[in-house]
Amino acid sequence: MFQKIHVIWMLALAGLVYGYKPVVANPLLFPENIEGTGNDAKYNVPPVAQNDTFVYYAGCDDILTGDILANDWDENEDSLKIYFAITPRPNQLFINDDRTFSIQIPEWYSGTMEFDYYIEEKTQDRYRAMAKVIIEVIPDSDCDGVVDFEDLDKDNDGIPDFVEGDGALDSDGDGIPDSKDIDSDNDGITDNVEWQSEEDYVAPLNVDANNNGWDDAYDPSAGGKYALPVDTDDNGVPDYLDADADGDGVSDLIEAFDVNNDGFSDVKPYYQDNDGDGLDDAFDSVDIKSGNCNPTGSNCVLIDFNQNGVRDWRDLSNRYFGVKSFVFPNPLENQFRLVHPELKTGEPVDVRIFSIDGKLLFRKELTSSPNFIQIPEFTEGVYRILVHSDSFTNTQNIVIAR
Repeated sequence: MFQKIHVIWMLALAGLVYGYKPVVANPLLFPENIEGTGNDAKYNVPPVAQNDTFVYYAGCDDILTGDILANDWDENEDSLKIYFAITPRPNQLFINDDRTFSIQIPEWYSGTMEFDYYIEEKTQDRYRAMAKVIIEVIPDSDCDGVVDFEDLDKDNDGIPDFVEGDGALDSDGDGIPDSKDIDSDNDGITDNVEWQSEEDYVAPLNVDANNNGWDDAYDPSAGGKYALPVDTDDNGVPDYLDADADGDGVSDLIEAFDVNNDGFSDVKPYYQDNDGDGLDDAFDSVDIKSGNCNPTGSNCVLIDFNQNGVRDWRDLSNRYFGVKSFVFPNPLENQFRLVHPELKTGEPVDVRIFSIDGKLLFRKELTSSPNFIQIPEFTEGVYRILVHSDSFTNTQNIVIAR
């Protein structure tokens, strides 16, 4: 349990950003003190207090704990009181029962924090000494023990930062740059899976012998294997940045997590990311701050419906919905995509939309897949779509909802 010590917080000097300059004031005596053991000597000498420096890796935890008395002593082994001067802002400082201190540090903070403390003998002489606690707050986005400015792969996804833009790119617009985002297209599939090919996937070793932040499984200087990111549909956008990796008109979010093959993802995004790694908590099984399992995470097995060894979000040959063509999205408003993976090049397709009682309402001929189709201002309800070509005929219900 923490024993809370009341402290005075000092506002940062004007013009300083992400940093605070300590200001020494008269020491504040607190009723809760840490006491040592020992007897007063006849010839008393002052205690000795020495500065302490601690390194805190920002983003990996929100509490720093350290022993400020570890290098302080009293020659006479007198019991000691602790005084704190003005402390760095923000948040709270605690003294624990085991003679350590704990300070809460916000995730956004980077720089140096300092606070002064005094130790005083519990004797008639009341000799005392002053020292300083210095806290270096250094970003370590992936909590691998390698600080960001020395880390070649700040999100541990296996893609080096120079490929991911070195902090300059944020492909999914979630406020986390690709170099620190383990799901750069927000489709629920981690970049580590998407940048590698199906047949040559290499799992991380969680070993970094040369301490450069790049997992040895991928670091060529450590005997690892790295290849340029895969682009399944050859559209110039690698799969880890492409929300429709196979270009079939169906989002990877649906194809990867539609367990019952009904056209809807069985994992719904929470639209929150508590550990700030870029992966929605609905798909995130690990809290990077603590290394513990995330109770809200799922990380479902990605679907390979036709069992051909290629997962559906990369597989144009999968029989999605068990049919030769399908509509996405469904329900829809005024437009949809019609996808027919088995359509031969240049083969015409006749598309018709009927009312539920069989009245023809819309007709169009297509020659490619997928096709983006704008439909008239139909009223809300259920309609029937018929898709016909020389090689297949398919019908399905569509729902218009506005």
